[in-house]
Amino acid sequence: MDVVAFFFILIIISSPTISPLHLQLMKSEIIIELYKKEYQTPETARMTNHTEEAYDWYIEAYKKVEKLSKSMIINEIAQIQGMGQSLVKECINILNKEED
Repeated sequence: MDVVAFFFILIIISSPTISPLHLQLMKSEIIIELYKKEYQTPETARMTNHTEEAYDWYIEAYKKVEKLSKSMIINEIAQIQGMGQSLVKECINILNKEED
């Protein structure tokens, strides 16, 4: 995802017609995509309007799901890690996109 596409997505997700849950899932995908492209924490946090701590939380959640998804199902990962099932599903969807 290039920077132009990123900002286009930010404009789209700012739409009042998108549900807060859907908006959150799109933001998490953007954050993870920027992480995989090796953007630095301060830069990505600023670009996504998050604190560095929030950015790091998303990345740590993604890494945990990546490891646990090889041997556990969504409900188990969510319960053990104290995450919402929707975040776990989003991380797994991103992992599945990587495999394609």
